[in-house]
Amino acid sequence: MKKRITRKMRRELKNAVNPLEELLIIMKQYFPKLTNWIADLTNTRNQSYVKYDLKVCFLTQILALCSAYQSMNKIGRDFNSDIVIDNINHILKTDYTELPHKDTLINVISSIKFEELEKIQTKIIKTLIRSKMLDKYRFNGLFYVVIDGTNLYSTRVNLDEQAITKVFNKDEDNEYTLYSYYALEAKLVCGNMTYSLATEFVENETYTDKDGNTYRKFDKQDCELKESYGLLKKIKNRFPKLPIIIGGDALYLGRPF
Repeated sequence: MKKRITRKMRRELKNAVNPLEELLIIMKQYFPKLTNWIADLTNTRNQSYVKYDLKVCFLTQILALCSAYQSMNKIGRDFNSDIVIDNINHILKTDYTELPHKDTLINVISSIKFEELEKIQTKIIKTLIRSKMLDKYRFNGLFYVVIDGTNLYSTRVNLDEQAITKVFNKDEDNEYTLYSYYALEAKLVCGNMTYSLATEFVENETYTDKDGNTYRKFDKQDCELKESYGLLKKIKNRFPKLPIIIGGDALYLGRPF
């Protein structure tokens, strides 16, 4: 007769498992060079003021996101615990007593060029593909890649020129402008998991009215189609021999793609 597992036993079992330690084991087994890839990133900081190296800053952020921490305040407040510090020290062979402050994490990560982070992204995907772990998700020998736009962040605060803009309630008393970061993503679909192959940020398109005046606005169809060409070029350059089948919505049926 099977022994019944009670809720108390489930709690004790859950507490006995260190999910962060398990995550680090996976990273160490499948991505042993990840910390080296991070260390190769261009460090623009003044070294005389540096307390934390790039590896501990990025590993802290990666582990926090993998542990479902999305708020920088929560990372700084709750994630900076002895068990996290011990695990990070173990994998990096360091002896930190505190993790970087959230402001330090923001400053370090925002200083790295996006193109350099994309190189790490590509290395991770190539490692997974070469391990053949994803082969069972192929469709007739092809990997299934879906392409779609996604809104990353929106605010009424005026962002930089790369942000797209949308005006709501135009010419009314409650008119307002929403500023957003919007990206076109190519995702490798493997069962109920997805992996990002490439990202192309979408910007406002420039239009000319009948009087010859130019203005910029976001048109989902025009902007996404334009950026899709750059996205496909990235995939071709990074994975020239990867056999894929592409899935997309009706947007891509109206023009050559």
